[in-house]
Amino acid sequence: MKNKWGQITIKSSGFTLVEVLVALVVMSLMALLSWQGIDGMAKASGQHRARSDEVAAIQTALLQWRTDLDAMIDASQTPPAALAGGAGNASTAKAIEFDSRVLRITRRYAGDELRVVAWASRNMETSSGNPRKFLRWVSEPIRTRGQWQAAWDQAARWGQIPSQADRLRETAVLSVDEWQIFYYRNDSWSNPLSEGGTATQTSANPDGVRLILQLAPGQAPGGKLSLDWVQPTRGGGKG
Repeated sequence: MKNKWGQITIKSSGFTLVEVLVALVVMSLMALLSWQGIDGMAKASGQHRARSDEVAAIQTALLQWRTDLDAMIDASQTPPAALAGGAGNASTAKAIEFDSRVLRITRRYAGDELRVVAWASRNMETSSGNPRKFLRWVSEPIRTRGQWQAAWDQAARWGQIPSQADRLRETAVLSVDEWQIFYYRNDSWSNPLSEGGTATQTSANPDGVRLILQLAPGQAPGGKLSLDWVQPTRGGGKG
């Protein structure tokens, strides 16, 4: 517009202090909401990753359990022919045995190599408490009948009062409250320590082994987990 002298003037306009303050408040609220959304997504992602890790740990443990049983030696062929040494005194080592504390298995590894593996549960001291863990132990390779008996006895001691050297050979695989074992023989499941189980467990491998784990609270998935293993030569499932 022109003034009375014919000069052109431009009327300038701007934000008032109130408008600036309102704009700052709105931007602050938007930034806060955006941060909360990002934080929520990060937490959800972390929880999903932790759950996936726990599920993967369970799957890995159960796969190792199956692998140990799949590679178990034949009880009808004990002591294994691959082991050197004379018969000597009667050996107490077996293909598989459960004594209410530890499950011991003599299994094949690569080639003719044999080892004793054991599974048990025990409370372990950690920085966050004293959780109960499901553990796996494995011996050195055994090449003689004497080494087999020694490894068998060592596995039993590890399941009750492990030494520091024994602990170095163990792996904690899961947090559990308790675990149970059942054998499948004569078309039924029974406790390995029952009269029927004791009478037959030295003569032949069980047709199936049922593992029941009561997982510790807070794991994903939680609750009770049951896994049935059946001898590969039999095929099929036992439910």
